[in-house]
Amino acid sequence: MSLEPSDVTRRSFLREAAAGAVATAATPQLGAAVQPAAPEKHKLSTVGEAQLQALLARRGMQFSDAQKADLRRMLEQMEQTSKTLREFPVDDNSEPAILFRVWRKEANA
Repeated sequence: MSLEPSDVTRRSFLREAAAGAVATAATPQLGAAVQPAAPEKHKLSTVGEAQLQALLARRGMQFSDAQKADLRRMLEQMEQTSKTLREFPVDDNSEPAILFRVWRKEANA
């Protein structure tokens, strides 16, 4: 399925990014085989690097060099955020701090 740049929506891009992430997580051998493109201060994990390579393989032609660097930076930030969240201790019986309640405006009949 080849899409033109004008046919790409946020939803389709995120769907393909999620599919690449799932495929990467399902095949750890692929993540180990991917070599980093350039050494940087913050390195991506093998899974993060494989996600980036999957995105670039599918949509790489549509991104400029600055956008590719921005994608790498955003993936690095997401990995750091995920690491911070994983390190936060949570008990098994912890409940959410905020309960979501649906509010509907009463219809004037």
